[in-house]
Amino acid sequence: MAGKTVIISNQPYFYKKAELFPGSAFVIGADTAARLVNPKYYDGSYSKMLEILDGCKRTGCTFLVGGRNVDGVFKVLEDIDIPEVLKDMFVSIPAEQFRMDISSTEIRKKMGM
Repeated sequence: MAGKTVIISNQPYFYKKAELFPGSAFVIGADTAARLVNPKYYDGSYSKMLEILDGCKRTGCTFLVGGRNVDGVFKVLEDIDIPEVLKDMFVSIPAEQFRMDISSTEIRKKMGM
């Protein structure tokens, strides 16, 4: 990753981050990837989810997905049902290359944030 810029943002929505930082690769956990493609988070609308994520895709953004412990089970990108039209914007980070069983919430608590 030498020569790459890392940006930390407090913007809660990836579609807004995609607008602010077109062409970016967002590093997320499998749990977040599952929420990204869950229509529940788009007023229950599958078509709205596709429309919003397609907008992210058009900015050239991708999601690098690391495995995460979810309810005691290690989940990876391949465990998530990603819509076919969006699959090329999600890239798996193999557990052999990166596995850290701690959440960002836990890290913030330890730092007193």
